[in-house]
Amino acid sequence: MTSRRARLGFATVAVVAGVLALAPALPASAHGGEIDLQVVHDGVGGFSVLPTFEADGHPVQDIIDPVLTATSSSGETVGPVSLVSASEGVGNWETAEPVLDDGSWTVTVAITEPSEATETIDVEVVPLAEPIDNSTTGDDAAVADGDQAASALPVPLLLGALAVLVLAAIVLLVLRRRSASRLEGGR
Repeated sequence: MTSRRARLGFATVAVVAGVLALAPALPASAHGGEIDLQVVHDGVGGFSVLPTFEADGHPVQDIIDPVLTATSSSGETVGPVSLVSASEGVGNWETAEPVLDDGSWTVTVAITEPSEATETIDVEVVPLAEPIDNSTTGDDAAVADGDQAASALPVPLLLGALAVLVLAAIVLLVLRRRSASRLEGGR
């Protein structure tokens, strides 16, 4: 009877181990089929595309052939422009540089490999804002330098004072322990 239970237990363990060994491979079997293209615009005329499998949402790691075309609200057209594999990770594709001028655009990205997929989005391309000039001249520069000098002075002063306080606390602690050990030694 015991050997029958042992065999049954061994068989159960073998089946469970087999299922657990195959379990990690199960999600991979969902790859394939329809592809969803997520097209992202950087705001200044560049694009990136992240293709994922619709069935499981995992990134498509196969080589794809994304091509971008665009039409502006004024009728100007751009493309076809081939996207390149991005250095940010597997399955991420991007335009090598911005491809659209300022304005409103309808952008379509299409692939034919490993299966056909198309995504169309409407975007607004805006010019970059001019950088803010933080340089000052004349009296403003002198005031700014004076403010920096005034604000820079207390930090080293405070750090020095803090260091003196820490050293004083250490000295007091050592002296207190010495006197306590002398008192105990004299008893």
